[in-house]
Amino acid sequence: MGRMEHGDGMLRGMERFISRSETHLEMFLECYPAGLEAAGASGELVVDWLRAHHFAVMAINEKARRLVPADSIDLRTPSFGGELVRAFNLYCSRN
Repeated sequence: MGRMEHGDGMLRGMERFISRSETHLEMFLECYPAGLEAAGASGELVVDWLRAHHFAVMAINEKARRLVPADSIDLRTPSFGGELVRAFNLYCSRN
């Protein structure tokens, strides 16, 4: 999975969790870009991994109180309404 070699421990744990779950699953994930990068991962890799596991992934714009497509924001330096945020939340669902 590319650069995920050092950061894939978190995804292995998530994979064990989702493999034991029912078909329908909803998750909220907090993403901290600097922490992901330090672990050898990125927001893009996490979103790609989730999509590969059949999840629809939306970013939560908390200021506007709405969901936006995860690929509509820069996952390395996320901002909503022009306001830079240090972390962002994702809503992920699989049917």
